[in-house]
Amino acid sequence: MKKSIMIIDDNLVSQYATRYAIQQSQADSDIFVCDTANEALDVLNNFYDIGQEFPDYIFIDLNKPGTNGWTFLDQFYSISEKAKNTKIYFLSSFISTMERDKADHYSTVKGFCNTPLTKNTVNLIFD
Repeated sequence: MKKSIMIIDDNLVSQYATRYAIQQSQADSDIFVCDTANEALDVLNNFYDIGQEFPDYIFIDLNKPGTNGWTFLDQFYSISEKAKNTKIYFLSSFISTMERDKADHYSTVKGFCNTPLTKNTVNLIFD
């Protein structure tokens, strides 16, 4: 089954690496890439308005300028209850214990991935 995936990252190199890892994995997927959380929220609001399903997975850079990953999640969940069906993976080069503890309060946060994302990690996520 084809997976719908959104990547939210302001770093072009990281965007490319994440997209490449997903493309090299076993997953048949449609990939949407957004530079900012606000851009992603606009796209997701548009999906909701036209009745398109939300992505199956969102990979988002946790610590980014502007709207960070946590604020994005709160705003995404406010669009529709269906947003809670999307599996969220945070991308970061460093993940603190505090961030991991905070994730426990979000049922859709399925994990944290070190950057750059690897094909093996993607395969583990999609298995």
